[in-house]
Amino acid sequence: MDFPGTVNIEPETFIRLLIDIGRSVAYHGFKRIVMINGHGSNAPLVEVAARQVSLQTDAACVSLGWWQLSASYWNSIRESPVGGCAHACELETSLYWYLDPDGVRTDRIEGYIPTYMRFPGADKWHYRDISLGSGPAGIMDWTSSFSETGSNGLPKYATREKGRLVYEHIVGQLIELVRWFRTRPDLTRRDRHAVPPTFALPFEL
Repeated sequence: MDFPGTVNIEPETFIRLLIDIGRSVAYHGFKRIVMINGHGSNAPLVEVAARQVSLQTDAACVSLGWWQLSASYWNSIRESPVGGCAHACELETSLYWYLDPDGVRTDRIEGYIPTYMRFPGADKWHYRDISLGSGPAGIMDWTSSFSETGSNGLPKYATREKGRLVYEHIVGQLIELVRWFRTRPDLTRRDRHAVPPTFALPFEL
């Protein structure tokens, strides 16, 4: 919220919205639902929502971040070091540049490796990169404390050609995922109690 123009949505509101959409879609007959996340920090929230849709409906719901479809491929063409890809970075800028060339202000590209990655021990415990992985310590600081512009990475390495290559790879991977998911067998829930429960447990958030 320290960057002017930011609009914040509370985590509970965001999760509730995704669950409501997922339940509505399942109610209307869609039994395979894919929730594709577009923002790293939302990953656990989207996963919670997808789990709830699977528990509360007769649909199967899978969640993932779009960058997860491209990680190994992207790592073969990227130029930035660990920390160079997280937010408004080499990857996201390349992809956006390919999809909307006029939407990237190339004269204002300026990125940062997060300040926290320069702390002693951060290379073991607290580093973050959407395709090279993250350290085991999850610490969420205010973005304004480790980035001057809100960028988290090095967009200076971005190119439209990299964006084209990774876009085509992601689309291919998504098609494969959907084809696999459509044919994945359903798993049947079975009550393992020796004595049947006396009331239903809805598993609602």
